[in-house]
Amino acid sequence: MLARASVVNYICVGLTEEAYAKAGKQRGLGMETLINFFALRPTFTFSGLKIVWYLYLLNTFIQTYVAVSGISRVLAQRGISMDAWLPNSIPLILGLVAQLALVRLLLEVAAIIISSHAPQKNN
Repeated sequence: MLARASVVNYICVGLTEEAYAKAGKQRGLGMETLINFFALRPTFTFSGLKIVWYLYLLNTFIQTYVAVSGISRVLAQRGISMDAWLPNSIPLILGLVAQLALVRLLLEVAAIIISSHAPQKNN
């Protein structure tokens, strides 16, 4: 039996009781995933880790492009060529490589943990 407030919502929306229960269950599943994510519990699968990796690569590429284009615009306004600034780009490149390596390492550790805790079927 539905609670009084739930009955009002269910009647106003015009859902059947089964549809209302299913919608609540899906909402609870989404909330559970969100709680697991912020509580640092494992929530991703291997395909989820791949998506995270490719999103991080895309983000790194965009951030690098924005940084270099901003720097080149400022240098062009002041009449300085990019060749003069090129040695100063080493910290930017090292920082990007270090971040990519660290994120990749953490994703590999996560993949190992996921694979070791994968549910095994009893035959």
